Amino acid sequence: MTQCRRKGPQRRMGALVTYVAVGSRAAVAVVFLLAAASRIGRRRRAAFRATVTGLVPGARGTSAHALAAGVTVVEGTVVLLLAQPSGPAGVAGLVLAIAALMVFTYVIAAGIRRSTTTRPVSGAHVTRNVLLLAVSGLGLAASLADGAGAAAPAGLWAAVGAGALLGLVLTAMDDLTDLLPSLR
Repeated sequence: MTQCRRKGPQRRMGALVTYVAVGSRAAVAVVFLLAAASRIGRRRRAAFRATVTGLVPGARGTSAHALAAGVTVVEGTVVLLLAQPSGPAGVAGLVLAIAALMVFTYVIAAGIRRSTTTRPVSGAHVTRNVLLLAVSGLGLAASLADGAGAAAPAGLWAAVGAGALLGLVLTAMDDLTDLLPSLR
């Protein structure tokens, strides 16, 4: 692919778009990685199945087990796709993340509306997912932008670090709402 030579502000804008794409991917990858990793271990998987059973009407036994396993597979797939350095895999990871977050948000909101949720799930999860949807959408837009350009390695590492930190903060949102009840 031939790349035109940009000068001044256009070049800086192209690098900024690249940093946004990379940082967004890092944030989303961290959240999905921690979500999938939180189900390692028999007790944690069982607790997640119980949450799924409470959220999804009719999900009992084998169907709850399959649904819980499917969620974990989707989360892992998002992480693997976003971990690719560039190209269509990262875009596919963001698209899959957006689709998954839309479904997760709907299921959680419906469970809250039906009052079938238990402690692990609350309105903070809906808020976190909406924020993640925004970050994913921004990352997707930046990844697809025509203006993406060469970026300095130090800037890329800074974008990854900032994105990872944002992912950690978003992951800890439910713990933060326990500490700050006004956020509930």
